[in-house]
Amino acid sequence: MILLKKRHEQKLDLTDIDVIESAAIESGADMEQFKKDLPDINSIQEIGESHIFASEELGAFGVPTFHFESGQSTFLKMFIPPEEESASMFTSLMEVMGTFNYVGEMKRPQPPWPLGVV
Repeated sequence: MILLKKRHEQKLDLTDIDVIESAAIESGADMEQFKKDLPDINSIQEIGESHIFASEELGAFGVPTFHFESGQSTFLKMFIPPEEESASMFTSLMEVMGTFNYVGEMKRPQPPWPLGVV
């Protein structure tokens, strides 16, 4: 979530090491371990393989993409909901996209979306 906010809300460059380090600090990461892992080519390779698997095998093309036991995947384009609505929104999404395999896409016309949201 921290990286999403830095990229999409603050419009920061995620290739900037200072941005990545500040996200690690904000997340409470073990900074000593983080600095050891950052230049590790095996970590970079693992992330690359994970990305290829997610995009080619699961159909992921954005964050967040949810993958369900049914084999279906769903990308969700949204704004961050109010905290008090987050759990019910998540439960509703899981119900619709995890259960009903015949739902291919739900989309609000643009504009006016996100009318009244931001």
